[in-house]
Amino acid sequence: MMAPRVHLNGTSGEALLDENRKARDAVAVAFALLAHGGPHARDYYVIGTDAFRQARDEHRDRLRQLRIVLDELDDVGMQIADQLKGRTR
Repeated sequence: MMAPRVHLNGTSGEALLDENRKARDAVAVAFALLAHGGPHARDYYVIGTDAFRQARDEHRDRLRQLRIVLDELDDVGMQIADQLKGRTR
């Protein structure tokens, strides 16, 4: 995962880390809300026998996609933090 390089002519490392943390926290909230609001069979059985399974699978896919974004933001945040601590990957 490509992280920005902290340097004198760029955005401060603290600002980069703060922006990344805010984005990561927002995605974490979205993930939690989405996980809590998963599909219920009672809302799909009137559509057809496979409707709930499809909705459940699509819901899992959305959660997987958000998990990927969370993991990527965590990685970028760690890279920025490492630069602030004087370490590079």
